[in-house]
Amino acid sequence: MNGRSVWGLAFWAALFAALQLAQWVVIALSRDYHDAISRKASLLTGLEPEDEEFPPRVRLNMAWLRKKVKRRWRAFLLLMVGVPALVVLTLPFMCASRFIFTALFTAWGAWWWVVFTAAKSARAWEPTAGPTRPPWFLRGWTVLTTRVPGFRWGSLQRYGASWGRRTEEVFAPISSTERHPWVFAGLAVVRFLGSFPPMKFFVRPLIPVASAHLLEEDVAAARKALAAGANASPPEAEVPRPADVW
Repeated sequence: MNGRSVWGLAFWAALFAALQLAQWVVIALSRDYHDAISRKASLLTGLEPEDEEFPPRVRLNMAWLRKKVKRRWRAFLLLMVGVPALVVLTLPFMCASRFIFTALFTAWGAWWWVVFTAAKSARAWEPTAGPTRPPWFLRGWTVLTTRVPGFRWGSLQRYGASWGRRTEEVFAPISSTERHPWVFAGLAVVRFLGSFPPMKFFVRPLIPVASAHLLEEDVAAARKALAAGANASPPEAEVPRPADVW
């Protein structure tokens, strides 16, 4: 009985891995069509497309493949650069530190998943969505290492500065996620559920469009808040960044 259950688990795991691999190959070859679908979905929903119109075709875009690998490596580094902080935070819990670390690391990975879901839209990387202050985890680390007794070590402060430099390139999508965490968390759940084969074929082209709509709503809300405060709509060139309002 145990032997059959083990072999059954191995079979389903192998099948899932094979489906994921096949899905990735199909997406890599048909990426042009996904971009075309995203563009058409943007036009149908009244959103300015982020990509120029082009005739899609089946191909392996090596430039896109290199960019994909680079982005995955960047995501891995951003995830791992926070691990030393998680270790420091779990040390006081002694015997339970292992379980606390697992919970914190899971939450840390889930939060980055939300950030990169928002970053699927090019609008998340624009200067208009840029932050005016460091992300929440860097602010918290600064407070911890400068005000809390027992953590005010120079080495921890230098690590925080290095952490900030490593994370600086993604401050813009982080800022958008911080302003509307639950909205983008919902989109991240949809993206996660849609990542299983064959759902990803249908969901993947729509995630950037959904993220772009949320970011456009963010800018519109910032303009509305400013207009309400000034009792007049400012000229287009004087509209501040959303982060300046919120």
